[in-house]
Amino acid sequence: MKAVSGTHMRAIESAAIQQGLVDSWAMMTIAGEALAQEAAAFRDRGDFYAVLAGKGNNAGDGFVAAKALFERGCRVRIFHTCPASEFKGDALRAWSQLPDGIERATELHAADLRGAVVIDALLGTGFSGALREPWLHWINLVNYLNLPVIAADLPSGLDADDGEVRGGAAVRADVTVTFGFPKTGMLTGRGPELCGRIRVVDIGLPDDMDETVMRTVPCTGLADVRRSLGLHPVEFDTYKQKRGHVAVIGGSRDYPSAPFLTAEAALRAGAGLVTVYVPASMEIVCAPPKALIVKRLPDDGNGVFSAKSAEALNLSPNIAAIAAGMGMNTAEETVPFLRKLMASAQCPLLLDADALNLIAKHPDLLHELGTATVVTPHEGEMKRLEAALGLNSGGRNRVERAEALARLTALHVVLKGVRTVVMSPNGLYSLNLSGSPVLATAGSGDVLSGIIAALAPAPASLFTAAKNGVFVHGLLGELDAPLAGRGLIADDLLLRIPRAFDFIRTGGI
Repeated sequence: MKAVSGTHMRAIESAAIQQGLVDSWAMMTIAGEALAQEAAAFRDRGDFYAVLAGKGNNAGDGFVAAKALFERGCRVRIFHTCPASEFKGDALRAWSQLPDGIERATELHAADLRGAVVIDALLGTGFSGALREPWLHWINLVNYLNLPVIAADLPSGLDADDGEVRGGAAVRADVTVTFGFPKTGMLTGRGPELCGRIRVVDIGLPDDMDETVMRTVPCTGLADVRRSLGLHPVEFDTYKQKRGHVAVIGGSRDYPSAPFLTAEAALRAGAGLVTVYVPASMEIVCAPPKALIVKRLPDDGNGVFSAKSAEALNLSPNIAAIAAGMGMNTAEETVPFLRKLMASAQCPLLLDADALNLIAKHPDLLHELGTATVVTPHEGEMKRLEAALGLNSGGRNRVERAEALARLTALHVVLKGVRTVVMSPNGLYSLNLSGSPVLATAGSGDVLSGIIAALAPAPASLFTAAKNGVFVHGLLGELDAPLAGRGLIADDLLLRIPRAFDFIRTGGI
């Protein structure tokens, strides 16, 4: 999937309509129904739905959603910025089909929104310039009241091309239901801040329509991962070795539980076997799943990997993927062990957390790598790697920084954060469209490592496995949590993994 500018999106829709590939009213109906479906998840967050509408097709999407919600038994009020006489085309058609029971008004005050869930259908992708009244007042009012907001296609006031806010204000949405293709402005500038969660809706445009656009931003959405992972169930005659044996290597006296988060995530993401390697004198303070195999490597008695651990490390040739570094500690005595691990890996290798911090302290470790490797730094780890390798991050965006690291080291890079960047060594990249603030919690990255490791042995490329794993991990933060930003911990994510794969397989139904 690729994100396109607002200008290109309008051109794609126009071309598809002119060529008879799609019907404009059918597209609006699909868009509005999808908007209503997403809004329905917010039903217990307010007493009614307030649809804020302009006068273009964005308003028409809102009217279709209003009708669908009303028919589900919801109370709906429509606030429109212009007289009904100014509606045209499909927007007028959608307006004319509204049930009589939906309240309508052309003025909006704070009292009108008390207890509301807002559907923002004020402005579409064609907006530019300064906001006029009443649009400016309405947008500021919604933001001031801090109401739950579902944006239709794009938060009103956000530039669809570059993610800037030039009109004076822009709606701050909890979720944006965007139609056809994501818009580049959702992924850059203030887009990630204002769009919230992103849901991309297929409105019937041919899949290859974005190939006619030169300037696009590659991204990974539900449809992409479903085509890659979810269309077929696991083969009925499979067995555990065929599903992949994952080795998880990490833990220390200070962080004994981190590798077990990774290991359980790998099991739940489909690995047939998972073996956890930990220092022998490290106390296991959690209760690992009984299905895990735990192997203790001798150490110097202080609970960290050492040269003794390196001597004892003998990985089975049947291991299909390795995830290492979670809770490993950055003690100097661990360096020989990491060196041995990196040199002996004969399968896809994922390095995270303290493995990256040790590499930042000893960049020569990178010379030991002889297999396909993915690194998964968060912002702090990325900065340490950049400093150690002489990469200047100043003035570069996240995509450029990930590309510089990937090309210099020949590694696959997963630069974690809002709209995580997945970058291949040859510059092929993708921005992830799933995710939620609940994932910003200790141990969440360990879960991600396990998911990617479980997918790494698949016939698909390591780049594809990383993209899919990042999307699945982001989806864990969306299930059952339309507005959640607190309360979930990494342990809770583990039981959501099977549900996320089911969600992907069914296309989100």
